[in-house]
Amino acid sequence: MRTLPLLGPVALTLAAAAVLPCAAPALARGDSVRLDVGDAPGGHVRAQASWADDRTPVSDGFDGTLAATAPDGRSAGPWQLVGLPDWPGTYTTREALPAGHWRISVGCAQPAPGRGERELDVEAVSFGVGSAEPSSVLPLTAAARRPAHESTDEATTWAAVGTATAAVLLVTTGLWLRRRPRW
Repeated sequence: MRTLPLLGPVALTLAAAAVLPCAAPALARGDSVRLDVGDAPGGHVRAQASWADDRTPVSDGFDGTLAATAPDGRSAGPWQLVGLPDWPGTYTTREALPAGHWRISVGCAQPAPGRGERELDVEAVSFGVGSAEPSSVLPLTAAARRPAHESTDEATTWAAVGTATAAVLLVTTGLWLRRRPRW
C-alpha cells in the first residue's frame, strides 16, 4: 500500500481549512458597511457604523477615517476614527473640528467597504468655569488609543492560529510519510 498519493488531497484539505477562517467574517455579515454621520460634541464628529444588510453595529476590525471641507476652502483630515467606550459601532476622532459649517466624509475599508457624508454645523467649544477641557469629550478605550496597525480582531487571531496549525500538521504529515517504509 502506497501512502504517497494521499499526500496531495491531505495537503489541499489542510490548506483549505487554513484559508476558510479568513473568509468567514466577511461572509457572515454582508459586503458593505453603512456609515451615518451624527453630531459633533466639542468638535468631535461621531459616526455610526452598521452592517448594511441587517443594521447591527460594526464593532470588530473597524478601520475608518474622517475628512472634512468647509465652504471657505479649509480642510481637515483624514483622521482615524476610534471607538467610543460603551457605544458599540460608534466612532469619533481624537482631533476636534473648529467651529463652522463642514461637509463631513467618512469611509472605511475594513471589515468591509463603507462610505457616508453629511453637512454639519460645528459649534464653538465652550469651557466650563475652572475646566481645562470640554466636558463633552469622552475618554477613549485602551483599544482606541492603540495605533490602527496594532489593533486586531478575533477573526484575524483565529485565522492566524488556524494557519499555523495547518502548517504544523502539513509538515508533520510530510515527515511521517517520508519516514514510513514503502512496501
